[in-house]
Order: sequence, then structure tokens, then C-alpha cells
Amino acid sequence: MAFISNRQTPASALRGSMLWLIALLLTAAVNVVSDTAAITYITGMLLLTFFPGALLVRLIISREDFDVLSRIMLAVGLSLVLNCLGYFVLCYVIDQVTRPVVIGMIIGYAFLFLLLYQWKRPGPRPRFKRPSLWTALAFAVLILGAALRLTHLGYSDYIGDEAGNCMTNSLELVRGHQYVLLEPIATGNRRPPTQVLIPALSYLLTRTFDEGVMRFPFALAGLAAIWLMYILGREFFKSPLGGLVACFLSAINGYFLIFSRLVQYQSIVILLMILSALFFWRFMKYDEQALMSKYLFLGTLFFSFSVFTHYEGLLFLPAAVFALVYKGRRAGWKNCRIPLAGSCLLFLVITALFYIPFFFIAPGSMDALSTHWHTRHDASLHFNADLFSISMPFYISKAYMIALIVLSLFSFFTKNRALLGFIGCWFLMPFIYYVVICSTSHTHVYT
Repeated sequence: MAFISNRQTPASALRGSMLWLIALLLTAAVNVVSDTAAITYITGMLLLTFFPGALLVRLIISREDFDVLSRIMLAVGLSLVLNCLGYFVLCYVIDQVTRPVVIGMIIGYAFLFLLLYQWKRPGPRPRFKRPSLWTALAFAVLILGAALRLTHLGYSDYIGDEAGNCMTNSLELVRGHQYVLLEPIATGNRRPPTQVLIPALSYLLTRTFDEGVMRFPFALAGLAAIWLMYILGREFFKSPLGGLVACFLSAINGYFLIFSRLVQYQSIVILLMILSALFFWRFMKYDEQALMSKYLFLGTLFFSFSVFTHYEGLLFLPAAVFALVYKGRRAGWKNCRIPLAGSCLLFLVITALFYIPFFFIAPGSMDALSTHWHTRHDASLHFNADLFSISMPFYISKAYMIALIVLSLFSFFTKNRALLGFIGCWFLMPFIYYVVICSTSHTHVYT
């Protein structure tokens, strides 16, 4: 059978991309013309959380790097990034962003990625591999996580910050009042805009403010985080058992669970931090220029958007700096200067989209942020023992905390000093900040 090749031809690869484009266009058309609520909800969520990211994954992620389910979860993260950033930019230039404009933006992404695909060299067609027992067990954990996160999402009316910080401002945004992205109403806190953008996009694509529909993208982000934690743990410790333990602990973590069932930023930040860690770690591991540049681009993209989503994204900064310094010293700064310069530029562009107008144009932002800072910090240091004795047991059991501490201590026995430094930089900064510096951490300790 010598005439059968395991390598895709350029024509077959392009044909596959065209099929993806046709599927997107059909989904968009059904979304526009359908009068059935369920069909509108399904097609709207596919446009919001899957198609743009899936096309970008096809463009830049080879099929040898990740299995099918991992690529789907990556598509969820990338779709949220692309749609939120695109919608935010459109709010700058259009008085009122409507449903046809949003759908046109998503189709525009598809044509752009199809155009770029013309220059991609097709890789080998991967042979089918039977999933391992570990992967099957991780999938079972994912099913458990889905049962906990996706069922009965319309369990109540909007509560607490869902109503004030998020939904009230989302409603104003779809009405054309873009100022709420910088000056939110019905709340004393001025937070970055992702938790407003996602519900607004959900409404424009589904034509409903139903609680279950609005919470679904946040639940899906929480579900994607579970599977990607399996991939991250497997790569960190070079063991599927490590990935499975990380996956299981993420699935039953009370903080992760409750935030996945709310319209708020936390589940998005959790997903983005896991993706940032995954790709920065791969950037540290690989020396091939193309792989190094690709993983640095993706790590920076997710890290930048986590900062765009909330100030807490900055807590990953020590880990990102550690990865850059480690790679620069290992591979040579001259060999890394172009990827590093591009990474810094990407970070500045994405964060500047929000923070420059937020700090320099929106009136009162500095005063509001200063007031919020002083309510959570004072001149003294703290040890917030109540986080472990009072607050945490509402969300995770004491047995869970003990198991997590013991397993974390085992990670310090690794001989991989790069991994130890990376994990230490990732978790040490949030721990010091919320346990020692911050006077009122509350649920923010989830980071």
C-alpha cells in the first residue's frame, strides 16, 4: 500500500478548512433565521465559545501536540479571547454593536484564518491512538465535573455581583451605552470588562437574558479548566497519574465549582491561568525556534487576556517572568530576542486596550481603584488564618485541604529545578498577597 501517505496534501488540508468555514456559515445562518429558542441558544453558544477558536487551533496547533478533546478545550479558551477582544474593539468604533455586526466579526475571523492557512505547511496525518486507561479515567472525571457544573444552571435569579457588576452593565452595553465598560453602574467597584462582555455577547447571539444561558459560557470555561489541568499536571510531572490527581482535585474544588456556576470573571481567570501555565511551560521545554515562538505567543495571549479580564491576572506575572528569564539564559538572549520582543508587544497591546482609557480617560477610575485598594489593605501585614479555619470550609473540606497540602509538598521533591521554580513563582505570589498582605481576602484566595 505504498501509494497511501500519512501526510495531508495542501489540497486536502485546504478542503478541510473550507468545510470548517461552511459549517460556521451554516451555523450563523441558522442562528439568524431560526425561531426556535433551543436552536438559537445552541448555535449562539457555538459561535461564542467554539468556532473562532477551533479555526485558530486548526491554523497554529498541530494535531500531534494535543488530542481531539484537548483541542476542543483550547478552542473554548481561544474563542472567548477572540470574541471578547473583537467586541471590545468594536465598541470603540461603533455607537451600538448589534447582532449582525458580531456575527460578521466571527465570520471575519474565519476568513482571516482561512487566508493565513494558505501559507501553512500541512503536517502529517496522525494515526489513530487508542485512549489510555489514564485518559479514560480523566474523561470520567470530566463527566463528573460536567454533572456538577452544567446541570440546572438556571437555579436562581441573578444574585449578588451577578446582578450588580455583570448583568446590569451587560444590559446597558447591548443598548449601546459603551461607557459602562469603563464606568460601570450599580456597583462601587470598577473592574475590567470581560464579565460584562461575555453576557452581552451571549445575549446578542441568543436573544435572551435567561439565567441558564448566561451562565453557560462560564460553566464551560470551568469545565475546560478541568481537562486542561489534566494535561498540565501530566506535562509538569511527566506522569498521567499526576495529571489525573490534578484533574480530580480541580473537578471537586468548591471554589472552582461555585465560580463555574456564576456570571462572573473568576472561572475565566482560572482557565486563562491554566492555559498560560501550559504554554509558558512548553515554551521553557522546547528549543526549536518555531515551537518556541508559537508557545510563547499562546502563553502571552492567554496571560495578557487574564490581565485584561481582571487585575488578579497579574499574579501570574512572576511565573511568566521566570519562564522568560529561564529561556533567555538557556537558549541565549540573542536567539530569543525576536520572540521576546513580540511577546512584550502583544502583552502591551492587549492590556493597553482597556487600561489606557480606564486610567487616563474614564473620570474617577483612579479614585475608585484607590478607595477599593484601601478597603482591602492597611499598613500592617497579616496572617489570614481564618481563610483556612473559617472561609475555606464553606467551599472545600478540611480533608481536601490536607490532601492538597500533602500533594503540594510532594511536588517539592522533584529533581526538575525549572519546574520547581516555575510552580513556586506561580503560587508563591498569590499566597503571599492574599494571606500576608491583603487584609480581607475572602474568596479571592482561589487564585
